[in-house]
Amino acid sequence: MFKPILSTLILLLTTLCLQAQYFDYGFSHDVFPIVKDSANIVLKYPWAGGMHACQFSQVDINNDGKNDLIVFDRNGNRIIPFVNNASSGQILYNWEPKFALNFPAIHDWMQLKDFNCDGKPDIFTYENGGIRIFKNISDSLPRFKLQTNQLLSYYFNGYTNLFTLSSDFPAIVDIDGDGDLDILNFWVMGRYVNYHKNYSMEDFGNCDSLDFKLHSTCWGLFSENETSNVLALNDTTCGSNKTHLEKHSGSTLLAFDADGDNDKDLLIGDVDYSNMIMLNNGGNSDSCRMTAQDSLFPSNSLSLNMVSFPVATLVDVNNDQKDDLMVSPFDPSFEKSISTHSSWLYLNTGTLQHPVFTYSKNDFLQKDMIDVGVGAYPVLSDWNADGLLDLFVANYGEIDSVWNSLGYLNTRLISSISLYQNIGTTQQSAFRLLTKDYANLSSFKLKALYPAFIDINGDGDVDLLLGNADGSIILIENTAGVGNLPVYSSPIFNYQNIDVGDFSTPQILDINQDGLKDLVSGNKNGTLSYYKNTGSNTNPIFSHISDSLGKVNVRDFNASYFGYSVPCFFNYNGEIKLFVGSESGNIYSYKNIQNNLNAAFTLVDTMFFIADSSLHRINEGIRTAPAISDLDLNGFPDLVIGNYAGGLSYYFGTNPPPFWMSITNIQEEIEFNIYPNPSNNLVNIKLNSSHNQSYLLCLKDVMGRIMYQVKITENASINLEHFSSGVYFCSLIKESNLSATTLTTKKLVVLH
Repeated sequence: MFKPILSTLILLLTTLCLQAQYFDYGFSHDVFPIVKDSANIVLKYPWAGGMHACQFSQVDINNDGKNDLIVFDRNGNRIIPFVNNASSGQILYNWEPKFALNFPAIHDWMQLKDFNCDGKPDIFTYENGGIRIFKNISDSLPRFKLQTNQLLSYYFNGYTNLFTLSSDFPAIVDIDGDGDLDILNFWVMGRYVNYHKNYSMEDFGNCDSLDFKLHSTCWGLFSENETSNVLALNDTTCGSNKTHLEKHSGSTLLAFDADGDNDKDLLIGDVDYSNMIMLNNGGNSDSCRMTAQDSLFPSNSLSLNMVSFPVATLVDVNNDQKDDLMVSPFDPSFEKSISTHSSWLYLNTGTLQHPVFTYSKNDFLQKDMIDVGVGAYPVLSDWNADGLLDLFVANYGEIDSVWNSLGYLNTRLISSISLYQNIGTTQQSAFRLLTKDYANLSSFKLKALYPAFIDINGDGDVDLLLGNADGSIILIENTAGVGNLPVYSSPIFNYQNIDVGDFSTPQILDINQDGLKDLVSGNKNGTLSYYKNTGSNTNPIFSHISDSLGKVNVRDFNASYFGYSVPCFFNYNGEIKLFVGSESGNIYSYKNIQNNLNAAFTLVDTMFFIADSSLHRINEGIRTAPAISDLDLNGFPDLVIGNYAGGLSYYFGTNPPPFWMSITNIQEEIEFNIYPNPSNNLVNIKLNSSHNQSYLLCLKDVMGRIMYQVKITENASINLEHFSSGVYFCSLIKESNLSATTLTTKKLVVLH
């Protein structure tokens, strides 16, 4: 009897020790503080994180009988839920971030479509050259169960994955009017639209079987030009794929009945083109034939102009039982979005059967957020010396010019810094936008500005240091004097010849505690560069010491070859701590910094927050940037996070979570090694995990077809004798009764 009690006590004490080690404070996601725009109007969703390249769907997430709005931003793979609180004919949404935790991990694109006719929209999303489906099993809260990791279709002589690219957006709709969902997608080499007919109703008498067969290789009898978005109608060579060059990849499709004749017309967007082309179906639901096109869609209203690659979805935004049209960029390139105006709403001013889409606005929802363009890098500093920390938000840039060269679309981005003045109190911050171009910094025509504030010459006012994309530092001295609003002199470029590589993100602090302010900067590689002040506080000399301070490296090769580190050192209870933003989106937390500059800092973990009596990993998209301070003087640090969609999120500091609190919805950080790689015969897989549980190891070809899979707890070997030479993708998958989560994927090269 004594042993179980002792074991329980030891486990409890161990948990408490771990609690003390890892959680000095907690964070809770919040919709406050209040933020006002420059016209003194309160923003509805200031901390929703911005919008960049979005798709819009509807589902009832709070079980009140109304369809709510789900925004998926492929720039960071973020789900942004809005609860519908409007009456008929009205638009009234509340941002409810907690509901995002009820959705599985999604990437590239998402459509909510009801495949089994139970009245609950299911999730269709991209996965390894195909389509993944989660079944909606919601009750009082949204819940989704993995239905299939790869949707299959019968191609010519057998079933394989229904092919799609991450840069393609298929049309998922009932094409033939038989009650089940069919799919339109471009074939592997582009140019022609394939029609995958769902035979669920024909073969089983219900719509839930997902029984697809390739029904037509040239639906609509049209083709796209190999080098442009020009469409050829009544193409007599349609389907003769071998006689044509490969078309550049990337197209979006929306199929709907635009003219009330009971067949599906088609709206197409294309990579590197700003418009969408509307094709009119002059055939019928059984024999589709496109006979007319509108390249200025919608020609009855303001035509679409999205810079590059628009994607359109139908949702009833204003609750009038008619689908409206939402359009946003779909370009996987991060620099081809119109950023602060990337959410175009066209209201249906016609009827349900004969829609007429009339332009309403190009910043729907977005205008009520902090959204500074491409990228958001927050820094807290007291701008007007009133004792309150103001909010500076730098951006990667906004589009200044667009041009086409050698058939490719190019853009030029210029960076600026927005200033939000703190108009609250020491216990409750509130912010108001003063300017979107602080100190006229856009005139430098640079990219990825990042500010740091320091009295560089000891004259009592705060000067400005700027990092930027080329890795250098710019100094702009403040000549205003003590207590006055800043007045800046001419910039000093390449200040002290500091160069951290690319994308400098400087911070000034006395990190070695010798009484002099030093300089630490993040960079594109994901490490930290350390420049010790060997001068004085009135004439600093920043001497290069290291490009690997604390052995910090936030690169995640599953996400990118780069790290884009953004450091934020802060003092908590007399101890220096460090948060680092990254390309992958993780916020890395470090301790053991003081008197330890020549060794490795201790990585505590990537960051967690508290919600619904459990812990969740912070997930605010890619290229995160943290800013930390106790803004409400409750003794705990508050956290502002910028992301590459151009917006901010706010987490207020709280007590550390109780030791008993369960950790949920956190993607495990499991690694595995593949060797030898490349390989020609036998390849070995070694799992690096202390969890002592099994995972599914899945090997797929470049088309997304599953070639091999096996359960693995530690090691496995795969005989490659019968594999063709080429590139394969090896994924480690955690399975549960509700879902299957891909933890990490690596490339395997087979060479015979």
